[in-house]
Amino acid sequence: MADRQEAVDLTTAEHVRDPYPLFARLREENPVCPMQRRRGRTSWLVTRYDDIVRAVLDPALRNDPRSVSTVTEGPRFPMGRHMVASDPPDHGRLRRLVAGALSPRRTGRLAPHIARTANDLLAALPTDEPVELAQDFAFPLALAVISELLGVPHADRADLSRWTLSILSSPADATAQFFADANAFHDYLNDLIETKRRNPDDAVISAMVAAHDHEGLVSAEELVSSVFQLVIAGYESSASTICTATLALLEHPEELGYFRAARGRELDQAVEELLRHTSTLQVLAQRFVVAPLTIGPVTIPAGETVLLAVGSGNHDPRRFADPDRLDLRRENNQHFAFGYGRHLCLGATLGRLEIKIAMALLIGQFPALRLAIPPNELNWRPGLGFRALSTLPIVLGPRHPGPRNDEIAS
Repeated sequence: MADRQEAVDLTTAEHVRDPYPLFARLREENPVCPMQRRRGRTSWLVTRYDDIVRAVLDPALRNDPRSVSTVTEGPRFPMGRHMVASDPPDHGRLRRLVAGALSPRRTGRLAPHIARTANDLLAALPTDEPVELAQDFAFPLALAVISELLGVPHADRADLSRWTLSILSSPADATAQFFADANAFHDYLNDLIETKRRNPDDAVISAMVAAHDHEGLVSAEELVSSVFQLVIAGYESSASTICTATLALLEHPEELGYFRAARGRELDQAVEELLRHTSTLQVLAQRFVVAPLTIGPVTIPAGETVLLAVGSGNHDPRRFADPDRLDLRRENNQHFAFGYGRHLCLGATLGRLEIKIAMALLIGQFPALRLAIPPNELNWRPGLGFRALSTLPIVLGPRHPGPRNDEIAS
């Protein structure tokens, strides 16, 4: 049975800054262990790659919190009925809704828009004084891309950014401001859906509305929640990965030079390694145990919750040779950056495209790019699920022509 050992804490500033020493120790000494949660609760943390794979596929673990009889006190989050928080058969319905709207053809058409927006943002930045890469480049780019994909009007994008970052940055004990922003976000998406229903366009929300109205795939609550999940997944993850991956390259000059020269398959391969090595996604959304679950020597009783530490799995030496080394030539790189199994992120194709274009233009145009402060002075955003920099001050240096858009956007 599960042994109630002293719970680990993944929210300390030291762990957020560098999670991999603790993960390495846990993989060897305590690969399935209790983890501190808010209000004195614990969850079971799984840290080995193969154990994470088995757990994702085990029917004893569910994503929908209604699978267990846990009573939740306090206000209810208004946009929680999306596919990440669902199980079959509901998961299949919700995934079909998003997959139909988020086709490769539609996302592929965004490549010129991504390149144009990235170039415009870079052109506006000074080259001889510190700039803030997160706020001046990565987040504005990610916001422009997800807004273009969904069909969010320009006038509304600042509010979208504010609500999203508020929800993602709120402390573990959700505040009144958290729920105020969540409810405002919900009301806005409801209004936007109604606008698209009256005046459809060729963006994703209109396609999802059409599927809802004509095929009856999902409820109104599920439709709003699914749009919300697309915003969260398409905005935060891409922007944070651009920052953490840039930092990784700046800390590895030889790999930085390789990335700058890479094209075609080499560039795609390099992006995969940056996704694995930097591991913006650290812990998957909690799973709920509906039947006794045995992982290694530990049996977790029904009614408990499990957290899958995919950031640890991405650095597991049982799966990746010399995993803490950044190796842009790494082959067979089956990482967890976009999840795993039936919950593999449907926006992975767009995420890869956005990160590749943004970083190829940034690194290619500024060969003297450097940090503006020492790495140990960088601030990391508090949190559990994502590992993200609060800011990334850099100096761009002299501008060079860099790669052509058609060399990187394919």
